[in-house]
Amino acid sequence: MKYRKIVFLTIILLLATYINIGITENTKAYSAETLYVGGSGEGNYTLIQDAINDAWDGDTIFIYPGIYQETIFIHKQLTILGADKENTIIDGKGIGNVIKIERDYVKIQNLTIKNTSQENMENSSGISINGSFVVISNCIIQDCYLGIYVKIKENTIEYCDIKENSAGLYLRNADENIVKNCTIKNNNQFYGISLHHSNKNRISGCIIEGQDSLGMSIIESSSNEIYHNVFRNNQYGIRIFMTAENVSHGNKLYENDFINSPVIDNSNNSWDNGVHGNYWSDYQGKDNNNDSIGDIPYDIPGGLNKDNYPLMKPFNIKTPENMPPIADFTFTPSNPKTYETIQFIDESRDQDGNITAYHWDFGDGNTSNEQNPTHTYTSNGTFHVTLQVTDDKGATDEKTRNIMVIQSIISVEITQPESGENISKTVIIKGTAYSTGESIKYVEIKIDNGSWIKTEGAPNWSYNWDTTKVANGIHTIYARSFDGNQYSPIASITINVNNQADNQ
Repeated sequence: MKYRKIVFLTIILLLATYINIGITENTKAYSAETLYVGGSGEGNYTLIQDAINDAWDGDTIFIYPGIYQETIFIHKQLTILGADKENTIIDGKGIGNVIKIERDYVKIQNLTIKNTSQENMENSSGISINGSFVVISNCIIQDCYLGIYVKIKENTIEYCDIKENSAGLYLRNADENIVKNCTIKNNNQFYGISLHHSNKNRISGCIIEGQDSLGMSIIESSSNEIYHNVFRNNQYGIRIFMTAENVSHGNKLYENDFINSPVIDNSNNSWDNGVHGNYWSDYQGKDNNNDSIGDIPYDIPGGLNKDNYPLMKPFNIKTPENMPPIADFTFTPSNPKTYETIQFIDESRDQDGNITAYHWDFGDGNTSNEQNPTHTYTSNGTFHVTLQVTDDKGATDEKTRNIMVIQSIISVEITQPESGENISKTVIIKGTAYSTGESIKYVEIKIDNGSWIKTEGAPNWSYNWDTTKVANGIHTIYARSFDGNQYSPIASITINVNNQADNQ
């Protein structure tokens, strides 16, 4: 009996030890860790995606400053933390979405995300969010077809700069999201923010400016709350579209500043909260009782809506003594080629003074202080051209536009004699040259390893060659054209000189 008790106690102790070890190891396996990308630490990852693949739910991935040329797919509950947003850059190399999130409870902070493909909203987003409780904080999203695409509910986007994309922020079928304290600027092809089939979202504390089209569009979306934002220098500040179902209703828009940003609303929405409406830079009413509320409503274009309590002063920004200038410009031709002269045309204005200084940054390392400069690009690609203007009180503004430069083509062809032909005596060498940029200035030829010699004419050219001055046999004729900026690729043919046969 005593032996049995000893065996029984031994088994109990072994089981307890095994269970304890199992619990300890299991706890260790799921304890949150920090993985490092970049930097010089031992075991640091080179690729962000490799760190994601090795991480567990709840882990943090810290990214040291640098440019990481990759696209990443997040399918775990992770925090992706950059060292600082200015210098920690994920460059998608123009391939698809830069960051694709397919999990709840993901946080991304302190990064620059740039350079998507240019296909469509679905496949060309800086950040594509298909999860809930995702937080995007303190990031720069630029040079993308679409900055951020939110596809589902209850996410937060805060303190982000979403700029210089074709479109800024798109919420589709996405309810109860929060967008706050973001700067959404110069997303010039489509819109700054768009709500589509998206309800009960809150957008506040944002600066939405410089869109050539829509600052914000609201399509088939209801019960959204838009307040404490600044809409400045957009073609339209907000446009609310009515559909056959007329579902863009019940949205509340109040205590926003609309400065050079008209709105259109042909649905049924509230443009005040019963106490305060919005500030409108084109409001013509008076404030005879000095309560900072306009005495007559502001009529919202497009329908029957009114702002019943229009504000006499901006709500979110202090009106400066000096109104800053508004920078703007165009350029021609609209589709320039390398080495082609581009004329930049200033269209800036100052509403209460004069513009006294101009500074252009052409995006290729060159600048100008002229009002209407010309510039040529020696390489193809997309360049961000920025004009900064300064008025007579020292206030500044800037405008950025993208310019796509196409590689100019220059070529030359030898049309006579034909390659492999037998020739003798004096031969007329003929050809043509072509350029999509500047016109052809001249064509040169050389025989074998001789010097380059200018021909007659351009783009059709010719040269009289006395073959008696060279030895019989195989020779190579080279030709190249020049358009004032660059030489063409060299064309060549081989011929057989046989003057002895003609002398017999």
